Amino acid sequence: MAAAGVDLTEVLTTLERDGVDRFARSWAELHDTVGRALTDATG
Repeated sequence: MAAAGVDLTEVLTTLERDGVDRFARSWAELHDTVGRALTDATG
């Protein structure tokens, strides 16, 4: 990979950071959705 000019450490760091960011956004969306559903069901 290095011979092709690809910095594997940079690639892996970017993938990890992007993956964590996407998971966090999805988790927050799920939390909000479940919270609204609970409020609607009990409200």
